[in-house]
Amino acid sequence: MTSILCIAAATRREELDRTIERCAVLRPTHVALTKVDEALRHDAAVAAPVRGDLPLAWMTAGQRVPEDVEVATPAALAALLCGQETE
Repeated sequence: MTSILCIAAATRREELDRTIERCAVLRPTHVALTKVDEALRHDAAVAAPVRGDLPLAWMTAGQRVPEDVEVATPAALAALLCGQETE
């Protein structure tokens, strides 16, 4: 069974870590990074799932579903961290 923990990209590191820790009882299997287009920096949001031992599977940058949902590929994450637009 897949259980997705959605976290907003603009959330501070401490809050991200606390959210992942508190939601561990729900046994999420993946993380979706939401509101990527609203965040100025993405490093904390990309690193938080790694620290929580969860794969970052999806990213969203907009309100249109499914058009604004993107698979979090290594190339997409690298582009995000380098400040480039994702496809």
